[in-house]
Amino acid sequence: MATFSVRFLGCKVSHVDAQEIRERLLADGHSELRDDADVAIVNTCCVTHEAVRKSRHAASRAARTHRRVYVTGCGASLDADGFAGLPENVVVVGTPAAVKRAVADPVFKSGTASPI
Repeated sequence: MATFSVRFLGCKVSHVDAQEIRERLLADGHSELRDDADVAIVNTCCVTHEAVRKSRHAASRAARTHRRVYVTGCGASLDADGFAGLPENVVVVGTPAAVKRAVADPVFKSGTASPI
């Protein structure tokens, strides 16, 4: 099983969505780690330009230390192209429901830190 971390930016809806993703991953047997996890989930916000900027920055930062980064939330849903140009290990999935489906990704199955 893989290790993961979840970060959310923005409103209460973002927080609730991030918590649901976290609970699903824990229920599936994955382990949560604050640092050095295999997978990072960044739940973004688009309420202001500053929130979008911080969301892109959070995804970019997570890409340096995680094997795979899933970017979700309203920022990713409404402006997926705004996350273009991030490293190859960043996957923009848009909605939190898409992250839940993404657990079929081999990184979740293998739990290894080697590149895919």
